[in-house]
Amino acid sequence: MVNKAVILMADDSEEDCILASRAAAECWPHATFTTVGSGEDALDYLHRRGSFADPASSPVPSIILLDLKMPGKSGWDVLAEVKSTPRLRSIPVLALTWVNDDASIGRGYDAGVNAYITKPLDHALLCNALQAIGQFWLTTVQLPFEDRHH
Repeated sequence: MVNKAVILMADDSEEDCILASRAAAECWPHATFTTVGSGEDALDYLHRRGSFADPASSPVPSIILLDLKMPGKSGWDVLAEVKSTPRLRSIPVLALTWVNDDASIGRGYDAGVNAYITKPLDHALLCNALQAIGQFWLTTVQLPFEDRHH
């Protein structure tokens, strides 16, 4: 299933997006890996608005990697909208964030994240984490890959 996989990463850290894109290219060379730099852009992508209106350039993600702490529309806002929108709620949302206190982890699961992952500190660790994510979420589990934007 990795060949059909579409991964959307929403993170306001350009450096983290670049590192994740590089790691994803190594780990998942046949998957589509897209990054957006804000919660607003993530919602525009998911709802195909503005520059993301074309379904060919904004395919429905298989999984969403979401930084919870972003300015403006936060990852928490994105998570709430994804989980309350019928055509989006089945997309697994993986919190990929620096925030790793017990209260935030509990809040994340209460809000509907499917997994809560603390961002690894370097490229090799990030690649290892992405390989584990891919092995489980893109190979082991069954995901609905059809276009849910009807």
